[in-house]
Amino acid sequence: GQLLQGVVSGAVDLDRVAADHGLAPELLDFLVRESVRPSLECCARELGAFVEEAAWLRPICPVCGSEPRYGEVRAEETTAHRFLTCAFCGWRWRYYRTGCVFCGGTEAKEVEYLFAEEDPRCKLECCAKCQRYLKLVDCKEYFDLIPFLEVLATPHLDLLAQERGYRSSPA
Repeated sequence: GQLLQGVVSGAVDLDRVAADHGLAPELLDFLVRESVRPSLECCARELGAFVEEAAWLRPICPVCGSEPRYGEVRAEETTAHRFLTCAFCGWRWRYYRTGCVFCGGTEAKEVEYLFAEEDPRCKLECCAKCQRYLKLVDCKEYFDLIPFLEVLATPHLDLLAQERGYRSSPA
């Protein structure tokens, strides 16, 4: 209870707590996040009803303020849109179709797309400006996909990006 409250409020230094207990900081961070994720997802469903999606075109979650974990391209009526899914509470929101979601870079030379030729359903949107990447699932061409599973099933893309010096979005 107190650890979670301290983490949420920013009063607890996870690195220090991990060191005090002989844990890897990444493991403690993962355990804390996963322990509160079900509650946050439930809250996101309730709070999300109050978000005016058409007006929220920011790269952070309108419900909890976290960065996206992955994106999806979906067809709607006559055009395709990009949706982002929050790394923390799981909320999905519409965002601009092109450009880096982390730094806002829009120059064609700044953003490159990497994918496995044998499986183009999931690709990486990599930004040379901030050195970050986001997985992007193509639900426009492959409409029967489960985006979360596609993201989990493509660790080879993460390795490719990391070999080229890019950092991932949060887990």
